[in-house]
Amino acid sequence: MPPSNPPCLLYVNDVRVLASLKQGSDLESSYRYERVTLEKLQLTEHLMHDIAEGPALDLSRQDEFVLHRPGNHHIEAQYVVNNRGRLSLLHKAWDDLHEVLKYIPVAHLSPRTQAFDQVFRQPDHLLESTKAHHSAIQQAVADSRLAGIGRPKEAFHSPLWPPTQKLTFTEKEAQEFLSTTNQYLRHLSAVLKHADVKKAQRSRQKQAEKHQSTLQLLFKKTLEFASPVLLIYLDLEAPNISEMNGVEASYDEGLENESKQAYMQLNEARKAFLKPRNHAALFNGLISYAWKYRYSKGRGLTCMMVLFYDANRETQRYSLTHALGNHWKSVAGIGSNYSSPTSSTNNVAKEQYFGLLEADDPDTKAGLEVLARFMGLYQLYVKPTAPKYMNTFDTSRIPGLTNSKRKRRRRKSKQANKTANEPPENASETQGKEQ
Repeated sequence: MPPSNPPCLLYVNDVRVLASLKQGSDLESSYRYERVTLEKLQLTEHLMHDIAEGPALDLSRQDEFVLHRPGNHHIEAQYVVNNRGRLSLLHKAWDDLHEVLKYIPVAHLSPRTQAFDQVFRQPDHLLESTKAHHSAIQQAVADSRLAGIGRPKEAFHSPLWPPTQKLTFTEKEAQEFLSTTNQYLRHLSAVLKHADVKKAQRSRQKQAEKHQSTLQLLFKKTLEFASPVLLIYLDLEAPNISEMNGVEASYDEGLENESKQAYMQLNEARKAFLKPRNHAALFNGLISYAWKYRYSKGRGLTCMMVLFYDANRETQRYSLTHALGNHWKSVAGIGSNYSSPTSSTNNVAKEQYFGLLEADDPDTKAGLEVLARFMGLYQLYVKPTAPKYMNTFDTSRIPGLTNSKRKRRRRKSKQANKTANEPPENASETQGKEQ
């Protein structure tokens, strides 16, 4: 039987699309932190994937510990944790997740990572909470308890952590440590293997892959439609709701308090930003565009916006970028901001994903592939949890494709209206696409 699909398709280096964004000194540190964050989440995602797809096995002393000092008649044998065993990986993933959750709400993480957080980090009285974790995890926790696969009431505490940090273990201590860990691990395995959690994780990955393929197609068709093109790349920030209200989001309920208002404000500002694109001089020569909401450390909710202009009609990248940035600030209101790249190429990787792009340039192809991967697949790890029925990703019509499909749909709609003996209606736009 072939191995299951890997949980990760995004490369850590793809975060470099953020490295060239300039607005202030904090933005550079934000990029570095998000690179480290992705590395930490990848370890957790890989481990949770292996537990979810592999056999439900208990940890054994022979696998998880190695002999530190041979025993003799006078000194009892001592053991240390095998740094290549699953116990060591669980410990590292716990530490990494602890650091990530200092800055990113748990609801933004993948269902599998949320399950790990709930089983190993949450005390028993919070296990039934629906405020922070995915509903599929709540159901999986309840079902595993009914099946007799529970866990201790308190959050997991390892003797490897301070303040009672141990470096060596006797055989009895090692067995007791593994016995406790196995109770949590059995519960975690049951939750990860639950049909609802698998479905939620599968849905998240499929959506991310669909976003990536949509962006790849948009980029390809845009360059076929016109070459060269001028790509303007902006990171758009609405005013920080929490800071304006003097409220700090808490771990359990902050998401409920801040998200709806923050999303509504960013959504309305984004609509206002794009509204005049069919008639305003600022959008003259615009061929296509795409946007994606993302959650950023230290900046909260932001909107990645890429706009493709016909370079035969518009070549002033710097002036146009900042004119669009000022347009954003005028529609988003006081406290809003934007950031943009300061150079036309990535000097490290020689990949071009903003500025003047040629269809047959290999640096352009490589750069747009990185941009499509990042905008599409980053949500495998960190995805904003928007209010229901609110999109976090969309594109314009794809040049050369969407218009013809729309015409066929309109003809079918008119024929159906005639058959029903009703006046014809205007055909709606392709679902999920803006005009």
